[in-house]
Amino acid sequence: MIQAWRLCWFCLLALMATSAVAAENWAIDTFCTEVQRVTAQTSVKSTLVVHKTSWDYRHSKPGIEPVEIHEYVTPDRNGRPKMISCKVKAVDHLKAVYGPGAAGRQGTCEQVTRSIVAQARAAVGGGGSPVIIEPEQRVWTGSSYLAPFTLLSKDANGALHVNTRYMRVDWEDWRWYVMPNRLRGHLYCHVIAPEYMSRLLRGAAPELEAIEILPEPDAR
Repeated sequence: MIQAWRLCWFCLLALMATSAVAAENWAIDTFCTEVQRVTAQTSVKSTLVVHKTSWDYRHSKPGIEPVEIHEYVTPDRNGRPKMISCKVKAVDHLKAVYGPGAAGRQGTCEQVTRSIVAQARAAVGGGGSPVIIEPEQRVWTGSSYLAPFTLLSKDANGALHVNTRYMRVDWEDWRWYVMPNRLRGHLYCHVIAPEYMSRLLRGAAPELEAIEILPEPDAR
């Protein structure tokens, strides 16, 4: 009886721990910190650099010792967050430096988009146009990651399609061994801003133009 009780208590603690890990907080000032935590299943401490200009973001690279990650927010026409771009570390690089228990299974940028849409739907409730989350689009070079990106589109039936772009260069991928270390072990994402998703579900008109991380300084 005691053994069974202990087993049930252990299961309850495990369930609580899993729920705590699964809870996702997409606050904009710590957004990419959460992307790092969720996509790497890691508790390794990271320093977040939030860039004020696209120029600075374009030229940033994630660091590993210590872990340094990067964030840039693209605004809509009214200056409100529209798209968030993150540069975080890949799971295999975290494990290589901090040990096999430092991270879990490699997650995806699409996983982040799905969480954002689900949380926005739960907060707003029913109604509004249908939302379709498209499979994430992979690119292989930094220039392709920074090129114009169609975050949103609408089909003939009025459904809103939400896109995600990502670039992943695994630390242990032999295809990248010839590249400098600073260019390896990264995951880059472009995802919809949570508050923008909420506005769209409340009936705001989507901005369908392609978004570009501008190559020139855009000091705000």
